[in-house]
Amino acid sequence: MPNPRRTRLVKVGGSLLRQPDGPAKIRAWCAEQTRADEWWIAGGGEAADLVRQWDRRFGLSQQTSYHLTLHSLTLTQELLESLLDLPSHSCLNLLEEVRAFPASWHREYRLATWNATSDTLAALIARRRHVAELVLLKAAPLPTELGTWAELAEQGIVDPVFARAAKGIPRVRIESPGPRKRDGSGFSRV
Repeated sequence: MPNPRRTRLVKVGGSLLRQPDGPAKIRAWCAEQTRADEWWIAGGGEAADLVRQWDRRFGLSQQTSYHLTLHSLTLTQELLESLLDLPSHSCLNLLEEVRAFPASWHREYRLATWNATSDTLAALIARRRHVAELVLLKAAPLPTELGTWAELAEQGIVDPVFARAAKGIPRVRIESPGPRKRDGSGFSRV
């Protein structure tokens, strides 16, 4: 296991991969970071949106929607790995990671609902792997002051389950990669 003081889990929001310049923004963000052993996972993006559409159209069960969404995250993960040319050992297999969760987590965090997104899955993976830092890269611009987790959930920046799932992670950052502002502060942090 890598040294927990130097480990980082980076969760890339699927919406970043909808943007033509998303990969360039992510690469620029990487260039700004301190060196660490990193693992990467991707959010669902358009693939997960398709499952949401199917759920609305066909009235799928929560378990079926959850299962299909986990598989959709695998597609987005492969896209992320390809676009960023990430080494395969740094890209986590989300299905394997979720299967390794304690059974109680599925109930406690209500993972088979739309309330728990890939942000919550990333937090639980970070806890299970004992990483020092979790970074959520978001496509949308973030407010100057991020506020509490509850306020971030109300604004739709994180899901309502995330705060509980992230408990115990030494450092959590939420950032929107992109051009730096004139004052030199380009990223928001929590």
